[in-house]
Amino acid sequence: MEEWWRRFGELYLRAHETEALDAAAESEAESAWKLLGLPPGARILDAPCGFGRHAVRLAAWGCDVWGIDLDPHLLAEAERRKEESGVELELTEGDIRDLPVPDAWADAVLNLAGSVGMFDSDADNLAVLTEAHRVLTPGGVMLIETMHRDQVVAHLEPRQWEERDGTLILQHQAFDPVAGRLTTSITTVDDSGERTVTRMHPRVYALTELTHLVGEVGFGEIEAYAGWSREPASIGARLVLVAHKPA
Repeated sequence: MEEWWRRFGELYLRAHETEALDAAAESEAESAWKLLGLPPGARILDAPCGFGRHAVRLAAWGCDVWGIDLDPHLLAEAERRKEESGVELELTEGDIRDLPVPDAWADAVLNLAGSVGMFDSDADNLAVLTEAHRVLTPGGVMLIETMHRDQVVAHLEPRQWEERDGTLILQHQAFDPVAGRLTTSITTVDDSGERTVTRMHPRVYALTELTHLVGEVGFGEIEAYAGWSREPASIGARLVLVAHKPA
């Protein structure tokens, strides 16, 4: 299986409506802040941080934020946003399976936008959780925001298309219930007729599977919510999972 996530950033910035993502990030960052009960000055690791839409906001509110991402295209955009906003924010190119972060550095670790299943093996995805546990202080907390199996199966749209800035974007999706992977094929056709195709194969965990894995790496109390609400997790909403490292 090709390592699609190594080429993800450029496509993500081109094929997704960043204005809508930015608008959502304002309320998402605030929800994460409140849900975790973070004090001013809290050390937050945002990994992967993508193009910095959450990290910049949290840094502006007085948190000590460290953003880490594997993709240079996304990090370059995060750096641009950091400079534009004037916030203090550490940004590092790195792999979330092997974080360049000292033990017990973070009060909170954020893994947002479905990144928990991005790698090609369950062992690699488990390493992401293990590393998050390692870098948290005793009593620290990890927050995962992601799609989950029941929600994907219930609401899968096999075909979507839109036109943006002269580029046609076609998306085909199929879920493999045996592998537990969502295959998404995105084709872009620009106004000159140039065509590119990118395929993504993230692992989509059932809530039961994910809570088991989180507990397996050493987390204690685990809370599961329907999106950013404080309502119990449901089939109809993305998952926000909060896991506490024992003190």
